[in-house]
Amino acid sequence: KETREAFSNRKSTRYQRMKPFVLRLAKALGRNGRFAAADRVVDVVIALEGMYELPKRYKSRSLRKRASSYLGSDAEDRNRIEERIKACYTARSHIVHSGSGEASPFRNGAAFGSGFDLARRSLFKLLNDGPPDNWEIKTV
Repeated sequence: KETREAFSNRKSTRYQRMKPFVLRLAKALGRNGRFAAADRVVDVVIALEGMYELPKRYKSRSLRKRASSYLGSDAEDRNRIEERIKACYTARSHIVHSGSGEASPFRNGAAFGSGFDLARRSLFKLLNDGPPDNWEIKTV
């Protein structure tokens, strides 16, 4: 039901804005091969970065703050979201900057699962409610 509602109007401005991120998340789900687990993590982080319209600097911190403020229901929930984003971003950084492109399969799997869940929640909320007028203003 949530998916039907979120995707019911594909011609809307909101959907058109989110379309690249929908495609990126679908691509993540379809990955296979030797680097699939790592590529899934990178795909999810790219989608999250785009959805939250991050500034050029301090992306990790900005993503943690924006996602936790936008999705979190209370202080405990916001802290939990920040921790999940940080773990996902750390896994992404290790993949991108380690030189080998590989990291712990367990860490990558956990980062993907957690990050994908947050990306899905973000996507549905952005499609249904739209973004806040100003990401820098606290949204809760």
